[in-house]
Amino acid sequence: MSAADSTAQVTKSKTNPSLFFVFTSADCNLSCTYCGATAEDLQMPHRPTYPVDDLAKFFESEDGEGITVVFYGGEPLTSIPFLRKVMDRYPKAQFILQSNVTLLHSLPTEYLLRLWSILVSIDGSEATTDGYRSKGLYKRVMDNVHDAIDRGYKGPLVARMTCSMKTDIAAEAIHLLRDAPVPFTAVYWQMDVGFDAPMNTRWGDFPGWMNNQYKPSLDRLRDFFVAELKEGRAPIIVPFLGVLNTVLGRSAINGLRCGVGVDTWSITTDGRLMICPVGFDEPWNCIGDIHTSTKSDLERVDVAGACDKCSIRNVCGGRCLYVNKTAWWGDEGMDWICEGVRHLVKIMEDLVPDVKKMLEEGHPALEMALDDPALSDFSLEIIP
Repeated sequence: MSAADSTAQVTKSKTNPSLFFVFTSADCNLSCTYCGATAEDLQMPHRPTYPVDDLAKFFESEDGEGITVVFYGGEPLTSIPFLRKVMDRYPKAQFILQSNVTLLHSLPTEYLLRLWSILVSIDGSEATTDGYRSKGLYKRVMDNVHDAIDRGYKGPLVARMTCSMKTDIAAEAIHLLRDAPVPFTAVYWQMDVGFDAPMNTRWGDFPGWMNNQYKPSLDRLRDFFVAELKEGRAPIIVPFLGVLNTVLGRSAINGLRCGVGVDTWSITTDGRLMICPVGFDEPWNCIGDIHTSTKSDLERVDVAGACDKCSIRNVCGGRCLYVNKTAWWGDEGMDWICEGVRHLVKIMEDLVPDVKKMLEEGHPALEMALDDPALSDFSLEIIP
């Protein structure tokens, strides 16, 4: 079956959605080398055009109880007034900020301290981050994160890295966990793959990079992880711990790891509903709007096709819905993207005997890490 046949299927079973990516802005104040999306690219208004009261009927909650909102963009902090209105209107909701945090100093402290988690867009060391995102960006991020801590923020700081052509994932993740001026609570990375065509348009030799750089770097990161475990520590490397939870039998897979199409959905600046926050102009991704639907109306969406026949589907959960539907890289590209996932799963499966022994003998830090909310509550994809 070809990658193009790996389509999404809509089932008739209802979901119980609780997490919503709310676009507060379609604008971004950066132009990263791997993105550069504009409001026109996102095909939505620059700022929200609906009153925040309109969310109440859709949420089926007047005060936001039982709802988690991820402020998203663009760059969500370019629209702080709307963000504040949502937080004021729904006092019992939980709020997550996914942001480049360059404007975090502009968010009033009372709202900063209500954030459950901050997902920080940063790609690793100063050289790597500035190389992908703009000169001086790393320092701006660190200054603003430090300022947030000084103002009393005590929640999780999760580094959301983009892994692209110049990334040594071990070096960058270790830097953010251990060596950064403000070490991060957890690290996760997303692969810069499957968003253009054909496979090697930008990459030149993606299979060579996968075999000669990415997989060996994953091995080095695994070695760091094991060394830390032996010292009684447990760094929260989200892909490692998420997969370990499954191969240890501690958690089962219920659809895509990111939650889209199961308990996670997206709301554009004009109130349209999307399955996934990526794929703005894709007809399959647009499923209604907040004015004519409620969250109880949403129907589960699963990836099918090639993922259904994959031997690690019960661990992976399925390749990204957008990549499955668009299949820009074709069959070969999909196989090479999944090669990285297969390697991740293998090196975690290899750790199972040692990890089980550590848990049996008592390893409080590892127990806490395996239960960390970053693995289940922040819509992190787990699988890069």
